[in-house]
Amino acid sequence: MATTSYPSDRLQSDRQPVSGVVTALRGLHLLLVLLFAGAVILQVFFAGATLLADPRYLIDHRSLGTAMGPLPALIVIVSLIGRLPRRIVMFSILIFVLYAMQYVIVYMLPSLGLPAAFRALHAVNALLMFWTALHLAKLIWRALLPKSRGE
Repeated sequence: MATTSYPSDRLQSDRQPVSGVVTALRGLHLLLVLLFAGAVILQVFFAGATLLADPRYLIDHRSLGTAMGPLPALIVIVSLIGRLPRRIVMFSILIFVLYAMQYVIVYMLPSLGLPAAFRALHAVNALLMFWTALHLAKLIWRALLPKSRGE
């Protein structure tokens, strides 16, 4: 399957010198995104354990969800400071928005008078967060790879 490469997907390090700090921030950005994806997997595990094994796992699910809170903000901040391509910054912002939507879905949808079943969108949104994090990690990885001679 052929992939399309957009000009803004590559880092512009061949045109402008990049400091060691910026390079480190770009690597940190990838690490944060992968950590976020791993935390989403653990969240799904705790949610499943709550439903299928023991309701007390809900405490772990809530605690981890709260502990994950700084990650989406850090992902956005590091993408901006690391001068990553616009597309990567936009997907970083999307992770932040999707994470915020988790709270909207669980705590605000019921107050809007919608049926309780709409809270199941919490799980659907978790899938979107996971896919977005994986896609973002792929974009970052491609952007960090050295430019091939054919490009």
